[in-house]
Amino acid sequence: EFKELAEVVRAEKKAYRVVKERLTICRRDIVKMIDAGIEEGVPANWGRIQQAYQAIVGKIPRTAPRQVLEAIAAELEELWAEVREALESFVKTKNMSANESHIERHI
Repeated sequence: EFKELAEVVRAEKKAYRVVKERLTICRRDIVKMIDAGIEEGVPANWGRIQQAYQAIVGKIPRTAPRQVLEAIAAELEELWAEVREALESFVKTKNMSANESHIERHI
């Protein structure tokens, strides 16, 4: 019984650590993508995206059960996907030629 309980505790600690890492990586990526979008002049409502990010991050408590953190991580991942889509749609519309003096026709 003790081995089973210890295994359950270890599994829960690992799951908690994984969700914390997801939060950290997602937060870092969103901030970097927002900054890149603003610097590159990508047409999007960056003010609304920043407010949505701050609202989600503001819900992260210092200590919380894994389930709460997983719900918040899911919200951040949705925002991440939205920001990524805005950046990708902008990149697809730009001319990606490396030579600025030669404009290529898109075939």
